[in-house]
Amino acid sequence: MIQRLTVLCIAIIAILGSGNVLAQPTVVWEQSLQGRSGDFGYQVQQTNDGGYIIVGSTRAIDERGIEGSDIWLVKTDASGDTTWTQTYGGTNCDAGYYVEQTADGGYILTGFTMSEGAGGQDLILIKTDADGVATWQKVYGGANWDVGTSVHELVGGDYIMCGATASFGAGGADLWMLRTDELGDTLWMKTFGTNEGDWAQSVERTADGGFILLGHSFYFASNRSAIYLVKTDGDGVSEWIEHYIGDGTEYGGSVHQTQDGGYIIGGWTTSYGAGGKDFYMLKVNATGVEQWYKAYGGPQDDFADGYGSLIKLSDGGFAMVGATESFGAGGSDIWLLRTDALGDTAWAVTMGDTGDENARSVILTDDDGFLITGYAPAAGADPDVCMFKTDSLGVAEWSQLHRAPTGNYGEMVQATSDGGYIIIGLTRAVDERGIEGSDIWLVKTDDDGDTTWTQEFGGTDCDVGYYVEQTTDGGYILTGFTMSEGAGGQDLILIKTDVNGDMVWQKVYGGVSNDCGTAVHELVGGDYIMCGSTASFGAGGADLWMLRTNELGDTLWMKTFGTDEGDWAQAVEATADGGFILMGHSYGYASNRAAIYLVKTDGDGVDEWIEYYIGSGTEYGGSVHQTQDGGYIVGGWTTSYGGGGADFYMLKVDADGVEEWHQAYGGAGDDYAEGYGSLIELSDGGFAIVGRTNSFWGVGGYDIWLIRTDELGDSTWSLIFGGVWDDNARAVISPE
Repeated sequence: MIQRLTVLCIAIIAILGSGNVLAQPTVVWEQSLQGRSGDFGYQVQQTNDGGYIIVGSTRAIDERGIEGSDIWLVKTDASGDTTWTQTYGGTNCDAGYYVEQTADGGYILTGFTMSEGAGGQDLILIKTDADGVATWQKVYGGANWDVGTSVHELVGGDYIMCGATASFGAGGADLWMLRTDELGDTLWMKTFGTNEGDWAQSVERTADGGFILLGHSFYFASNRSAIYLVKTDGDGVSEWIEHYIGDGTEYGGSVHQTQDGGYIIGGWTTSYGAGGKDFYMLKVNATGVEQWYKAYGGPQDDFADGYGSLIKLSDGGFAMVGATESFGAGGSDIWLLRTDALGDTAWAVTMGDTGDENARSVILTDDDGFLITGYAPAAGADPDVCMFKTDSLGVAEWSQLHRAPTGNYGEMVQATSDGGYIIIGLTRAVDERGIEGSDIWLVKTDDDGDTTWTQEFGGTDCDVGYYVEQTTDGGYILTGFTMSEGAGGQDLILIKTDVNGDMVWQKVYGGVSNDCGTAVHELVGGDYIMCGSTASFGAGGADLWMLRTNELGDTLWMKTFGTDEGDWAQAVEATADGGFILMGHSYGYASNRAAIYLVKTDGDGVDEWIEYYIGSGTEYGGSVHQTQDGGYIVGGWTTSYGGGGADFYMLKVDADGVEEWHQAYGGAGDDYAEGYGSLIELSDGGFAIVGRTNSFWGVGGYDIWLIRTDELGDSTWSLIFGGVWDDNARAVISPE
């Protein structure tokens, strides 16, 4: 029998093999699928050498081939030409929002990390030397999501930071202010807010030694945000708190103390102006009493929401930057306003072409000009970090674009009833405001891997697809997570499409914390079984999560399993007895080491047995299947066994979860198999497992590694393939 194995990686690759298990397969075809991606600059400062420093994010792939983003720091000379770049991050999403040069010539920057810390997202603070090399890093947060939006060095070397926290405070999210010493150790932290959603954008030291903290709150009007302003003393104790709202929404991005001891706020409003969103300046006195406000814009949306979108000028006036859809060349263009001390416009200029540009930060340069940073399309392509330099009247002098390597990512592949394939993953996306994120990406191909159609699903934030399966009606069911909607920072999303990938319905499940879907299957009768991870429900931390819905996605029941540490479900499958097998990993059994966690349930999700498996290192499971003998096979990776580092791993257990055998495959380097579809059982009782290796010589970097084994896990052949860059495979199938 001829057997084809199809592997999902950065490209989609089909492998032709033979029924003879000793025969090597050969490459039949290869296709690359390209979507949208980009790099994003959030804030810029001039450095003491006359150049500039920019912080933002760039698309990244971790050491296992998993998509995410890294904090990106770009140093340029006075003309905007790159001097050096640095990236910081781990195995998930990390982004930088604010940077400032420190007294020693280095830099301090903040943002968030999803790669480490106590919860799904934590505030990160990084100190670097003058070349951007990290000297230390600190992470702050709790069990829920937390983020940093601004940081400043204080006289004496301490740091003051602000952001938002869902881990501490009154509930929901709250404004968060932290003071640390020169090494990032916390001296104190304070929260301010209501039991609704509150967020801090900017903090600044005031002349009396205290602080002014700016954010927004949804407490004061239904589904509309108010500007929220807090004045504190030097220990973070509030002296007064004020909020400002009209009949629409007010959003504050930047705050500064003015020469008269009051404060100026820059942002956007839908309460005042010419229509839609408009630039907004709000002036208050030293006790927070409103003195005046101004709105600037046209009939379309004009918004200034960057952390550095407003600055004070030496003559008492102001400069403000953002994006306009009312004026300019088309799409959204960068818009720079210069005003007098009362906010009356002195001049305004637009920058950009027919694509969508957005500015996030403006500074005054040594020659009294302006330097703007944000993001813009390069020659009609994807967004890159942009810099625009103007003179004192806003006349453009030069512009620069900065790009880092980016990409699109496939998570799962399945064969379709027409002989083709369906692939799910993510593609980089930019929302209608120019804000970066990702969309769920669904790609349909024919049997040669040529694209038939693509579909994207998502909103204004990060949305990722992890699993797809064709349904009995010829359409598709897919799951992953969304940060664009739902009850919390990240929620499980379930989407049903027709045969052309057009959405039929969508459901979101979750609570106030982070929740995610990793696998979904259609059951006999039309119900769906899903699994993933939840920090909103369960024993604490994160737990394995299993949900059953009807054919329209309405919840029939949900179950959680786990410890009070971090637990995560990777795969679920219906079993021959009408129950389910749920597989994930848990940190509840060994300090900082994951164990494979296996749960057998009945048809109502009630557990029949629970087992965990761990050696002297870490065991990570990516896929689980019931085998022909009624037991189960788990595929993943291990650091407990094998040739060194991380190695491919197969674990075979009987019908009661008792281990029968395990096998490790790898060399002296790292070898990972962790995709949701990285292991399959073959018709002869053997297995195929796929992932990535840097232990064995391929073309370069990491290469894709496919292993074929017999029914006892003994290798019969393996194949390495890839290009000069890092390649990774996430799924393998055997359409017969």
